[in-house]
Amino acid sequence: MITPLLDGRLTAARAIELPLSTARVQATAAPRGLVDLFLWGNGVVGSALFSPAIPGRASSVIEPNRVTWSWDEGRVDVSALPDRPAILVHYRGRAPFRVRLVPSRKRYAGLTGSVERRSLRNGIGISLPQGILWAVAGPSAVRRGLTFEPQDRATEMAVVVGAATAAEFDRLPQWAFAEAPSLLEGSRQYSAALLSRFVSSDPVLNTLFAHSLHAALSGVKRDEKSRFAGLSAGFGYALPARTYYRDGYWTVQI
Repeated sequence: MITPLLDGRLTAARAIELPLSTARVQATAAPRGLVDLFLWGNGVVGSALFSPAIPGRASSVIEPNRVTWSWDEGRVDVSALPDRPAILVHYRGRAPFRVRLVPSRKRYAGLTGSVERRSLRNGIGISLPQGILWAVAGPSAVRRGLTFEPQDRATEMAVVVGAATAAEFDRLPQWAFAEAPSLLEGSRQYSAALLSRFVSSDPVLNTLFAHSLHAALSGVKRDEKSRFAGLSAGFGYALPARTYYRDGYWTVQI
């Protein structure tokens, strides 16, 4: 059972999946990892799977574009960044925790090329015809192929990023991990701003307003140069990209 709170958040006594959507990327935050990371205008580039998976008994706290899973041995916070093509995974716990990149098997008409492994300092990546999936961790992380394992298990942060082009990929190291703490704070501020926009004595109404507002804002899409790239009808309407009059009408009111 999912329970709405007065402050607009949602809670559950089990691990809940959450669709994540921003101006550039979307993915499903699930107990097994970040599934089907999608780049707007490009397609699905792959997934970042957790090992071990989040246990089903973990409790969940859900905010707009953020989910926290907590259990006896650890805690994982997942935050999609409102202004970057990235998702942060923040782990705290006593057991090993690994993130493994898996390329998408989807192929798109008109796109040719092979799947190639890429490597950067503290990073692992996969290049596909439809884009690049990349992950970076702290300097204590150990890379093994397309998997990394943080060695400082007390607290560790990973950044999972999508890039539409090689040029965008080349810019990633300039901000991806160095700015991770400030980017995480930006994600928290985005969520807090939406949760505080409407306040009433009804938890259901507060939750509906905050998450509906996020759905509208995340429907405004951008390309790799931050240019307007259309309005999305929602998480399930990204490919083929489409919108409807009713969605655009309400989105432009915000």
